[in-house]
Amino acid sequence: MKNFDLARELKLADEQNLRGMKFLLDNKINCVTSTSVGRIFDAVAADRLWKDFGPSDNLDWGKVLSKAQRGVPDALREIGFAGDAKTHPLCKAVLQFVAPGKTGDDVRKRFEAPPCGWTRDALDASLYVLLLAGEISALDAAGAPVVAASLERKAVSATRFRAETIVLTATQKIALRKLFASVFGRAVQAEELTALAPELPRRLRAAARAAGGPAPAPEPPSPDWLAALEAASGNAVLVLAFDNRAAVKAALDAWKAAADALAARSPAWDELSELSAAASSLPAAAEARSQVAAILSARRLLDEPDQLPPLAQTLGDLLRDRLRNLAAAYAAAKKAGEDELAADASWGKLDPDARRAVRIESGLLVPDGTGSHREPDPQIDIADLPAVLRTLRASSLSSIDNAIAALPGRYADAARRAAKRLEPKVRDVPIASGVLHDEAELDAWLSGVRANLLAELASGPVRVS
Repeated sequence: MKNFDLARELKLADEQNLRGMKFLLDNKINCVTSTSVGRIFDAVAADRLWKDFGPSDNLDWGKVLSKAQRGVPDALREIGFAGDAKTHPLCKAVLQFVAPGKTGDDVRKRFEAPPCGWTRDALDASLYVLLLAGEISALDAAGAPVVAASLERKAVSATRFRAETIVLTATQKIALRKLFASVFGRAVQAEELTALAPELPRRLRAAARAAGGPAPAPEPPSPDWLAALEAASGNAVLVLAFDNRAAVKAALDAWKAAADALAARSPAWDELSELSAAASSLPAAAEARSQVAAILSARRLLDEPDQLPPLAQTLGDLLRDRLRNLAAAYAAAKKAGEDELAADASWGKLDPDARRAVRIESGLLVPDGTGSHREPDPQIDIADLPAVLRTLRASSLSSIDNAIAALPGRYADAARRAAKRLEPKVRDVPIASGVLHDEAELDAWLSGVRANLLAELASGPVRVS
């Protein structure tokens, strides 16, 4: 076994890094084996290479990581550290490194390499702890904010971390958690605040929009503090929200009440609008329709007291009366037509099948959608306001008027068709119309009509129309 002089070897080495050799000298050990000295030199080399390893030198960093992933804010107690996360040497170094924005992979490459050699558990744990403390923010690979609770460890390398220049106090976090719970409708943890900050202005803007809308609803509110929140980013949003928390909470309550009122009144407004449009031809409805137009133009849907029910009642009553009159007029016109057919000689000679065919040809029967036919009578129901609306949706006042006006012509057409079925050669001959002033003019008119009919009769049977 080869012996050598240890003092000579020490001169060749950096005395500051050869603690093991110094121990041998202090204990007057002058000679050791070459194998022992080799190990000492390996230790010295490692000590030089990993000279900053100290902050990571703890076997419990894995426990810190596990607790931090579960959202435990004082996870560093697992390695005996009770101070603020940003003051721990390892966390402080990571915080300074990621300040301008670095990925988890950047952090690992920087601190796993010499001279640190920090373990991956320690590095990942530091990122989770700093996230929980609000000292840094994180964006996933798609650029979406993430919090410690939702950050999977396998995604750490692609996640971008950045130091927050504004750090919230415990008092601010408590107040903001209450405010965020009102906005998001659920309990919000302190470590979620930074990640939810970009969503806060969007939620508030949506609530503001729901409190207004197109006329006759009020204009959606747009307070200055909401515009300021939308213009801010990061923890600046949280500070603004904290400073305006009373105004935000009051606005949320008011906006929710307005949104609920709009939801309740919008169906009534839709019905009132229908009634107003349907009553456009009724002179008696002019005043009520003017008030409806005023509600629309002035955006007074949410005014108190609610003006919609009395206006709907007024218009509904007017329309009910008009529909009642139209129903009576239709029934009278139909009865007159049926009476005329019943008295018509040709109609009386037709069998039931022929009469049905004539009714179909004349429009007195129409397809019902099932392969059969029905009478085209308008279905008028005026039992209540919903019934009036259903009636008007199916048939407007003008369409019912037109149906009444069309009935005489349809019955006349049925009579003509009945005559032609009995005598196919029968032709309709119109009688000339005019104004008669005296007996002489009457005699002249009668002579003309007689001469015209005699001429037509020469060609076959005629029906005077």
